[in-house]
Amino acid sequence: MLAAGFIPLAVFGSVIIGVMLLVFVNHKSHQNPYMLVLQCADAQAEQAALSYLTAETKRCVIKSKAAQAGNIELNVEVRLKSEDTSFVNGLAGDARRIERGARQLQRRLHGLKPWRRTKK
Repeated sequence: MLAAGFIPLAVFGSVIIGVMLLVFVNHKSHQNPYMLVLQCADAQAEQAALSYLTAETKRCVIKSKAAQAGNIELNVEVRLKSEDTSFVNGLAGDARRIERGARQLQRRLHGLKPWRRTKK
């Protein structure tokens, strides 16, 4: 008796495992993740940016968040719906518009005039 009859089991098991490895190794994922670093002025801008990213990308996951006075930094992993990255330009435009709107609201609430730099 050679190896108690386990030789055929070893041969068939090796063939099955080899076929499974070939199938899974040759499968390539076409979804490359990208890291996006966002700097937001406040929680409102953060929520607006995240909702925009969720709508424009296939997947959006916050990897890290750091908050300091007047600055919130987010590292976000995004998976794109297509190879088009123009949504980042829209995100930058939205951030400027949100900041501008927040400043105008703050001026209206406090009755302040726009700050202008004086020449020295």
